[in-house]
Amino acid sequence: MTRRSKNYKLCGTCDYWTGPRDIDPYQLNAIYDNDAEGKCMGKWKHMTKKGNHNCSGWEPWSLFK
Repeated sequence: MTRRSKNYKLCGTCDYWTGPRDIDPYQLNAIYDNDAEGKCMGKWKHMTKKGNHNCSGWEPWSLFK
């Protein structure tokens, strides 16, 4: 499992990504598998993306503090 803060502009930390993930108890890190797949509901318009992909349309996950 990977832990990334909102400083990492990756699908796994993006508000538009629908893949499986959790947030740590302090709401500072997203916890996800780099190979997990989810749909992008933003710039990539429903394309399947992995958690470690990056994008210029990134927005921080709404669960981050």
